[in-house]
Amino acid sequence: MLIIDIDSFLGYFEGTRRRTLNVAELIPEDKIDWAPKEGKYTFGEIIRHVASAERYIYVLGAIAGTWDYPGHGRELGADLRGALSYLRKMHSESLDLLSNLGYSDLQQDWHTPTGKVVKAWQFLRAMCEHEIYHSGELDFNLSLLGIATPPLFGISLEQLIASNRVNRHGSKKNDPHRRKLM
Repeated sequence: MLIIDIDSFLGYFEGTRRRTLNVAELIPEDKIDWAPKEGKYTFGEIIRHVASAERYIYVLGAIAGTWDYPGHGRELGADLRGALSYLRKMHSESLDLLSNLGYSDLQQDWHTPTGKVVKAWQFLRAMCEHEIYHSGELDFNLSLLGIATPPLFGISLEQLIASNRVNRHGSKKNDPHRRKLM
């Protein structure tokens, strides 16, 4: 994904965040400190990590070529409400900081924490990839607790298969472009 227009990117990222929140809001309050095993992030740590990384690694990296990760400890939001509030606050601050970036700002060269030179827009692309990774982690961890999560785009794979690929005329015909599975 090449990012040349901040408004288009922010619209895309809002969809990513909405899907993350749809999953995070399903976490039971009494499971905020639950992790699938020792040494893995808890639900609360994941939410606070996504929030801190968005604002202090990716956005700061994109606009100033620097970063200042404050961590993801309980002091940033001990319970589910607090963790989600922190996520929303960091997102709001991030949107404010990004909203006025122009094309030339997105083309600015910056160094990553590993020393690689990247364009500002590449920090933003990485931010999306980072959030999607952790949103999937939240989803998977909820499944370990037996908690169903919503389909990513409003329809499950099973529902898609059951629809038998209805064409634009509403009839169920074989799609000539569909490859046969052996």
